[in-house]
Amino acid sequence: MQKKIEIEKSVKEKYDDCKIVISGGELVGSFALYPYEDGNLIDSISIKTEVSNPEIKEAVVKFVMSSNYGIIYTFVYKDNVSEIEMYKSLRFEVVSEENDLVKLRLNNF
Repeated sequence: MQKKIEIEKSVKEKYDDCKIVISGGELVGSFALYPYEDGNLIDSISIKTEVSNPEIKEAVVKFVMSSNYGIIYTFVYKDNVSEIEMYKSLRFEVVSEENDLVKLRLNNF
């Protein structure tokens, strides 16, 4: 049975760009969301190793998508093919590739 995944709005008022991820009542991760170029950037999604699974990262991205942030960006390492494919399945498009990173963008309007 899949646990409910919740996203808290911010860690503390001082850190509004940071969000925490709770699953089954337990803190399982965090991520940052802040203004970037003409939209917002999902950055530093970090999920505890012992609970890490693709569904949690996908839930984080879907939370951001449902929060009416408009244009959303993220960066993924080129060799992380499964994560790039996850973003593409959520309508993100590859914008550029530099060094070892792929920049993805979603026009969420």
